[in-house]
Amino acid sequence: MYQIQSITSAPQQEFVLAVPDSSETAQLTLTYCSNTQSWQMGLTYGETVITGRRVCSSPNLLRAWKNVFPFGLACYALDGSDPYYLEDFQNGRCGLLILSAAEVANLEAYLGELKDET
Repeated sequence: MYQIQSITSAPQQEFVLAVPDSSETAQLTLTYCSNTQSWQMGLTYGETVITGRRVCSSPNLLRAWKNVFPFGLACYALDGSDPYYLEDFQNGRCGLLILSAAEVANLEAYLGELKDET
């Protein structure tokens, strides 16, 4: 996994992400919505396009597409909440991490074990 380091406090940002263990790329758009104090993301990978997905603390924001994308996208906040300030990624309170296919598989296995315990 690696952290996307270049997120600033600009309300509209675009990134080209290197897909782990691949020569392919994905396009990520981050947009800050001041009315709702939240970040929204858009993602394009191949023919698949996601728009308007809220960025929240999650071990894999792309879990619904785990069989579509060969990577994941995790979001964390140091205080356990969600990103809600424009500066949250720039000042390090929150971060976005790109997960490899193996890391997504490990996460799914772990979540499956938790489900089996209940």
